[in-house]
Amino acid sequence: ARHWITGAILGNYGKTLTEMKRYEEAETALLEAHELISSGLGPDHERTTEQIESLADLYSAWHEAEPDKGYGAKAAEWRAKMAEEGTEGKESDE
Repeated sequence: ARHWITGAILGNYGKTLTEMKRYEEAETALLEAHELISSGLGPDHERTTEQIESLADLYSAWHEAEPDKGYGAKAAEWRAKMAEEGTEGKESDE
């Protein structure tokens, strides 16, 4: 249950929830996915970067739906993290 593959599945679920505008549920799934993948594969792994991008996309969509709730700032934080962690040393598990 604590394997990075579980995180990958949760990440896909979270992206689907984002598309369905079920933002609170998506946030829970995507944060857990990020934790599992990051701890299992490391912060510089391509899959970790994908989860960071999914979180940034979630918060951007949530900001559009509910402006002035701070979600735009959260999106910016995750995009900054993506730049810090994901742009160098990408590895693949395939």
